[in-house]
Amino acid sequence: MNDASRARRRAWDTGLLTALMIFVLLVPAPAKGAAVPGPDDGRSLDGGSAEPRFPAPARHAILLQQPGPVRALYGVGDVIVHPQEAGRGLTVVRVEAQHLVVREGAGRRPQVLRPGDPILGFPGRTFAGTVLLDVVQYRYRRVERIVHVEPVLLALEGARALLEVEVPRPAGAAPAVPAEGTDRPGGRPDAPADAP
Repeated sequence: MNDASRARRRAWDTGLLTALMIFVLLVPAPAKGAAVPGPDDGRSLDGGSAEPRFPAPARHAILLQQPGPVRALYGVGDVIVHPQEAGRGLTVVRVEAQHLVVREGAGRRPQVLRPGDPILGFPGRTFAGTVLLDVVQYRYRRVERIVHVEPVLLALEGARALLEVEVPRPAGAAPAVPAEGTDRPGGRPDAPADAP
């Protein structure tokens, strides 16, 4: 091996070692003593959860959605999707203690809603009130068919909200079907029918 080959080999080894160290440092590991989620963990089977915390308490609007009523939670910048027209929505501009300001499109006038007001042009949607939150916990539930496209507010516990998000269940593996002509033992079309 000549000097140029050794230098290339050393550069390759150094680069590989550096990449491996970066990978090990960046991959999150469970805290000491923490259970590692696995296939038998009920939380991982049902879709898991996330719990973002706000740097400061943030006010959110609660909307009732018919039929149900189902409660939904919206913060500033969130979009309220129209129940029948998927491309249409209202952006939450401001959430105050006693009112909600929403706007449809940049050039339109904002709507100011008070608790109990229906949202004009959005049938079945009513502004119920506001809540000040520190934490929003999302619980993901796997379902065969998504019924609620937006997260559903399940509970308010002080300054914490619990939301449920429906996610599609992963498609199962297709049943094994022998390829055409391979229905004989051993999967070989030329095998005798009584072969082991």
